Amino acid sequence: MTASSNPSSASMLAGSLPFRGLDPDGIYEPLRRPGGARLRTVVVEDEALIAFEMMVTIERLGGEVPATVATETDALEAVAKERPDVVLMDIRLAEGDGISAARRIRAELGTPVVFVTANGDLELRQRLREFPHAPVVVKPFRTRELLTAVLRATALGEARPGAASAG
Repeated sequence: MTASSNPSSASMLAGSLPFRGLDPDGIYEPLRRPGGARLRTVVVEDEALIAFEMMVTIERLGGEVPATVATETDALEAVAKERPDVVLMDIRLAEGDGISAARRIRAELGTPVVFVTANGDLELRQRLREFPHAPVVVKPFRTRELLTAVLRATALGEARPGAASAG
């Protein structure tokens, strides 16, 4: 079935995102760079099902997930080892704190971070003020929201000195 015969949410995205041709079968892969290199993403999420959903979503969009971790300590180690293009960071981790981890990742490695959270309360928004340009995705997320946030974070990251290289 083609996108024109079945108006899906994926086909409706084409006009609202900075690319065209996203098809409902996932053939178009916006997280691949020219030349075929895959955008590398480390997922930091302590809820296994949500981490799996993020990983599958990134891979379906053409990206690569070299590591999925659940703690602040593991996040710092994985990002230092894997040197991803972007990090999907849960804010409230069972062990550690996503904002603290993001602060260190940004300072030490310059890797862009997309924050993922189940709530957007006032305290959280105040804590995120030090990351004025970092995208925030609210769980449960939609593919469109996650994709837009990753593309935005990597575009901002490429313009920032010290950002992860485009591999």
